[in-house]
Order: sequence, then C-alpha cells, then structure tokens
Amino acid sequence: MAWKETNVFEERMKFVVAWKRGGWSLTDLCHEFNISRVTGYKYLKQYKLYGIDGLKDKSRRPKYHPHQTRKKIIELILQERKDHPRWGARKLLASLCA
Repeated sequence: MAWKETNVFEERMKFVVAWKRGGWSLTDLCHEFNISRVTGYKYLKQYKLYGIDGLKDKSRRPKYHPHQTRKKIIELILQERKDHPRWGARKLLASLCA
C-alpha cells in the first residue's frame, strides 16, 4: 500500500467541508483530525473571514525589523562606494560621518 500524500491546506479544507456537511460536534471533528478545539475554531474563523484563502499558511516574515538600515542611508553608502571603489569600510564611514 502506498503512502498517502496530503498537505496542510488540503487537510484544513477537508475539516471545513466536514464541518459544513454537519453531523459532527466540533469536539468529535477535531478529535478525528487530531487537532485541538482551539485550532478548529481558528480554522473556521479564518474560513468565515477570508474564504478559501484563509486556510492557506500565512507568512511568518516580520513586517518591520527595528534594526534595519534605512533606505536613504543604504543609498548614501552605495553612492559613496560607487564614487570611491577602492576605499574600504573605514574610509567610507569616515567620509560619510564628516
């Protein structure tokens, strides 16, 4: 017998379809899918708010990074580097701070 290949999105879809068909208590349905009730409620809420796209994985990438260098400073550094290609980091920093 071959291994079943599924992905998270398909399992979430099956969960929502089973819930919409009815005949299940949320506790039993969550037990059938091996997820917690909190997770089950989360999937149903995401589905109600965003439809099918709400069941897809969300990016975990931060929207803002507090230590990120501002674009203006990056542009200044790149321009200085372009003007003086043989200079190292120390001279570039000294010329930008002067």
